[in-house]
Amino acid sequence: MSGFKLEIDFFEYSFLLESCIPPRPIARTMFFQESTDIHYYSLSENERAKLWKWMNRNSSFQDSLKKNEGDVKAWNARYKPDNKFMVRCEGQGGKEIEHECFLLDGKYHTASHRWIPEEYVLNVTKIESDEQNNEH
Repeated sequence: MSGFKLEIDFFEYSFLLESCIPPRPIARTMFFQESTDIHYYSLSENERAKLWKWMNRNSSFQDSLKKNEGDVKAWNARYKPDNKFMVRCEGQGGKEIEHECFLLDGKYHTASHRWIPEEYVLNVTKIESDEQNNEH
């Protein structure tokens, strides 16, 4: 199925994501993980904030958070509007690079299972979301 693409609107995506809240069988769990690590970049900041609010109203999602379900914790941290940081770090050869990160378990993550080791972090700046700016 190489090159297969499917268009789905935001509300259909939201309902689909709800049906995949871990713990679930592997295919649904993989889709949920892809929402954290891949689909996140296809959504606007506004859509991410709406999706975070939507999911946080879901009782299955809240139950999984309370049970400390790793994939749900990572998804929640990734999409939470006030949990975004620009992290400047030392890359290969001492070159400085920046990554948009989210804070999870005291580490600055670039994906659900990838983070920047603390010894390479040079500077951290909180990214203010549009939603946060509108609250002031």
